[in-house]
Amino acid sequence: MHEDATNDQSDDSEWNYKPLISSSPQAHSPGSEISLAGFDEEEFRLRRASSIESIPETIQASHQPCHDGGVEFIAYEHPHGDSDVLAEQPKRLRGRPPKAKPQTATTLQDDVLPAGSSTQKRRGRPRKTPAAIPKSRSLSPPYTFSTAFLVLQKDTVTRGRGGKAAKVTKNPPKMYGPVNLPSATTWDSFLSNAAQQVRVQDTRQLRIDTFQWYFTKRDIKFPLQDNNHYTHLLTRLEARKRQEKLIYVEMEPPLEVSNTISAMTMGSSLVLVAPRTDEYEGDSDDIGPMSKKASATAKLDDNLESIVSEIKARYAPGKACNDPKHASLCCFVHVVTSQHFDVGYRARALQWAGKIRREQEMPVPSVDITRIPIGEGWFAASHSLKTSKKPAVTSEPSSMAETSIVVGPSAPVNNALALQLASLNAAQTQMQMMLSMGRMQSGIGQGFLNIPFEAPFAPSASSSHAHNIRSSSPPIPETIISLNEFCTKYRLTAVEARLIKIEFEPGDNLTDYPQEDWLKAGFTKLSWDRVVKSNKAYRASLKV
Repeated sequence: MHEDATNDQSDDSEWNYKPLISSSPQAHSPGSEISLAGFDEEEFRLRRASSIESIPETIQASHQPCHDGGVEFIAYEHPHGDSDVLAEQPKRLRGRPPKAKPQTATTLQDDVLPAGSSTQKRRGRPRKTPAAIPKSRSLSPPYTFSTAFLVLQKDTVTRGRGGKAAKVTKNPPKMYGPVNLPSATTWDSFLSNAAQQVRVQDTRQLRIDTFQWYFTKRDIKFPLQDNNHYTHLLTRLEARKRQEKLIYVEMEPPLEVSNTISAMTMGSSLVLVAPRTDEYEGDSDDIGPMSKKASATAKLDDNLESIVSEIKARYAPGKACNDPKHASLCCFVHVVTSQHFDVGYRARALQWAGKIRREQEMPVPSVDITRIPIGEGWFAASHSLKTSKKPAVTSEPSSMAETSIVVGPSAPVNNALALQLASLNAAQTQMQMMLSMGRMQSGIGQGFLNIPFEAPFAPSASSSHAHNIRSSSPPIPETIISLNEFCTKYRLTAVEARLIKIEFEPGDNLTDYPQEDWLKAGFTKLSWDRVVKSNKAYRASLKV
């Protein structure tokens, strides 16, 4: 090279580079050619620094052309010295970077991951975070729920006629409410609201052992009988998503409060009794006090009180009955059937008084102050009183009861008169037999004009019976049998002595007879069942 290079430094920290080819017109003429063959290509390449990547790792020397065309290499010295040397950059690898290892989950006290931690990402749909379950009911927002109380009603049983089966009709429950209650209501407050809704005086009247609750009729009924069941109910209400929270609570009819004198004298104590049901409900005899015939007979009003007072005065204790067992009762003795009835019992007396009042308008009344409606309601054989083995003769027989009139002449009677009386009695007896045969053949009642035949002199026992028995009464003396005949008819001779021991009479009500009594008498379960079945069949034969 023939170019001059001059080392002209302006200062110590910078190099002043001059171009290799001068751009001034004095340097070369237009016709002259510039030759680059004398330049070192490697040196020229090092002089070109288009980017930072093309700069060599270690710069060894610097070149500045001189005016005389010489080349001088000057060693490069870093301004900060040799101690600070740039660190070697790591080589860049090709391909996907390696995956970072997942950090192991550490159990923290609050079960919360730290802010910088991350778990391994899985493919597919991310899992839903489960809803947090409240630890206590007090943390949940307050709400109200509606409660409807349903009191179950008994089914209506209609007896079939003509051998048809009984028809059972289900009655819908009676609804009380609904009432809105807050979620903070306690178990005791819930019971108080229930008692107030069903209109009872005390919560002890509620049949809590029959409480059941449900949302709809299709849901399962859950018990609601103590505080644990009530807590379960509140938990279900909290989890219910619907805005309307309505529940139904079923229960049996509440208990009634006894209003008897013994209960009233007990002060603050509460005497509860179950709702009254018919003693003869489901019995085939259909002669219970709640039967339709008895309820129709016992329609009352204020005008019956005078008749009831007359009955009690006429049949006062010890006045109409001499049986020692009935010395303290207002007892009426039905002579034909030998049945005793306590007419001091108000229900029986009112039934008799109502029947007397209705029969007063009839031309020939069948019931009056001396005749009872035998076989109806409270005057059925099952409600009669038990008597002694040898009952005493009544002191004041009724006017239409059986009487025996003995004609005792004050003066001696001659034989002719006695013979005449005997022939008259024989003719009367023969006429009665003819009339009875005519009634059996023609089916007409007592005589052709429905008038009983009366003897002008001493009436017989059969004629006096006809006065005292109505056409609707049970069959008379022929159907009333003794205990011996009863045991013979129903093949109970082996237990006749035991029946005498318990003072049993055919037709007695054995429904509520204590088990201890018939066990003490020597009966077994099978023998006692035979007695009850036979007695029931006998009572059915006495029905009108």
